[in-house]
Amino acid sequence: MLALVIGVLDGIDGKLARLKAQTTKLGKKEHDLDYFVETSWWMALAYHFHATGQIRYAYVIFLAFFAFHVLERMAKKAVQRRIGRNLDDFAPFDRLVRIVAGRRNIYTWLFTFFLVIGASATGFIWLCFWGMASAVIHIFRALQIGFAGQDQVAPTSTSS
Repeated sequence: MLALVIGVLDGIDGKLARLKAQTTKLGKKEHDLDYFVETSWWMALAYHFHATGQIRYAYVIFLAFFAFHVLERMAKKAVQRRIGRNLDDFAPFDRLVRIVAGRRNIYTWLFTFFLVIGASATGFIWLCFWGMASAVIHIFRALQIGFAGQDQVAPTSTSS
């Protein structure tokens, strides 16, 4: 429940900051805190599922999830440096992927669904693999953009 409440409040706060085009240094640092808090949730769940014997390899699954996420962040930063904008905004395919790609809200809702149906261990496995699948797509797209010629990665107009 705490994750859902924090997700909603953080979403409202972020939306207001973007709408008003007002950010602060503290607001920019909030992303690092969010990442730490989010990672600690999934790490705590890995501990719980391992300690209770529900998922024998919970730590391995979590570490793979974490490693893929780190690689994904690196790939996205490389794209940002290369083309001067977010990977999620590069092409229609990337904007579509953004809707369903692994991130805190998707993970929270996915885990909540499995929690409600009484399959929280399965939910943990799903969220980890959803995150890894999302990372693979983003890493692949970053590699495509990185190897494309400069004329193929020139920023395009967002107006139609």
